[in-house]
Amino acid sequence: VWTGPTGGSMFHPSSTEMMRYIGITWDGASQASCAYQHDDEAVGGGAYETQIRHESETFKNFTQTGTYSFLDQNNNPTTGAPAAAIITGFPMGGTTADSVIYNCQFINCTNGFLCGYQITQIFEWQLDGCEFDNCYVAVNGGSGYTYMIQNTHFQGSTYADFYAGGNYRVR
Repeated sequence: VWTGPTGGSMFHPSSTEMMRYIGITWDGASQASCAYQHDDEAVGGGAYETQIRHESETFKNFTQTGTYSFLDQNNNPTTGAPAAAIITGFPMGGTTADSVIYNCQFINCTNGFLCGYQITQIFEWQLDGCEFDNCYVAVNGGSGYTYMIQNTHFQGSTYADFYAGGNYRVR
């Protein structure tokens, strides 16, 4: 459960690959901006995060705009990342791709999953067996492409189940 400052990021790994996160409950307590910020800018950018798996996790109450800083395309610190349980795609980083979100639940989040926030990501993300409840936008494709979404349930989205991005394959 988040007890840090309003708009903080719970976990901000850098340039990871082949990581597994299983059975974790992330609660932003309606104060955190995100649970998991996929990012590689901390090591100079350009790295390729791949084969990351989120499995049997619960993400809830991520509703605050980010107050943590990251670099923009001109290497200047900036704030204001939108709230999202899982967020990818900052301007100085490379891509996070070929990754899976399996059997996860997203409850009361501004964005459940936001991919390609400020950088185009053109690699596959798979969402399988997930539940999105009472999110503003369940899956926000940002400037990303190629999402495979299957066996997933959406309930109570207040704006959209899917928004932006391209090449959604939904089954």
